Amino acid sequence: MTRRAYAVWNNPVDCLAHSSTFDAFARYVSPPAAGLLEAFGLDFDIKQARGSTLTMRDGRTLLDCAGGAGANLRGHNPPEVRATVAAHDPTHDYFADLEKYLTTLTGFDYAFPAVSGATCVETALTLARLAYPERKTIVTFRGNYSGKTLGSLSTSKHGPQRSATIPEAFRPYYANLVYIDPLAPNATHELKRALDRGDVGLVWFELIQGMSCWAISPDLVDVVAERKRTDGFLVGVDEVLTGGWRTGESFLAHSAAIGSADLTTLAKPLSDMTIPMAVMLCSGDVAKRADRHDPALVERLRYGYRHGLAAHVALDALGAVNTEEQHARRRHEYSATTELNITKSATEPGSSRK
Repeated sequence: MTRRAYAVWNNPVDCLAHSSTFDAFARYVSPPAAGLLEAFGLDFDIKQARGSTLTMRDGRTLLDCAGGAGANLRGHNPPEVRATVAAHDPTHDYFADLEKYLTTLTGFDYAFPAVSGATCVETALTLARLAYPERKTIVTFRGNYSGKTLGSLSTSKHGPQRSATIPEAFRPYYANLVYIDPLAPNATHELKRALDRGDVGLVWFELIQGMSCWAISPDLVDVVAERKRTDGFLVGVDEVLTGGWRTGESFLAHSAAIGSADLTTLAKPLSDMTIPMAVMLCSGDVAKRADRHDPALVERLRYGYRHGLAAHVALDALGAVNTEEQHARRRHEYSATTELNITKSATEPGSSRK
């Protein structure tokens, strides 16, 4: 690329603006990213990772309390993966098994394969537009983190991490997109006004925003649910951060907040920290509507990212943690963490409790 084009990445502000795979990326693509991570003490030289333990090349060990930035389902390098790989049958359709398992867990009708949170968000946005081609407007919230592919960047554009110093550096963005600031005092009014446009085909959001961990107000979610019933637009909830029993008793977080979602996305935990794996789940009505409009594109989305071994790993990983014993352990650890946080809060300076 030209120096002018490369300038978007070649500075500490924008070095992570579009992609952040480290190692070779740091050497050949974005040296400022390496410097930035080093400045924050995040340039780990990891020799080995097992479970929650990271072993540095100098012999130090670290406890990974972040779960691989939210990607971890049952620890780094789970030994069970070896057995999965050894038993893998390339002639078997493991994705069909995974789809059946996920639809049983979630109530959705179809699972579309993907390889990352960004690609499953792109699939969701594409399918929604195919299902309602006459309804071109997508309403979403500022603060989303949907990924950094060309499509998903549109719903990440106004995240807390600035997209780029040059505002339109990664254009073309999707033109018919309305952003609502969920933290603004008039957020409810602005959301209702956006939905009054009459051509809204999709409302897309994260219940807990991926970059800031802000939760979307229940009042805003209630507006979306009520207007969906009267206006008939689609609702998509990004569960890349929250899915997989990470927020409570349900496999998906949004089922308790808005039971009428038409599309949702799952990613990192499905990979079991091994092979990139993600899915977009949707209702049968959405899939059928989209298929009537462009069956060739729907077929490509349905089969293009299928990978038998990745689906096999995901299926075995979900089955391993979806047991009463593992759920009891999760509840116990959640309870212990909650109690620790309450104790810490009560003993901090300025607290009225001692």
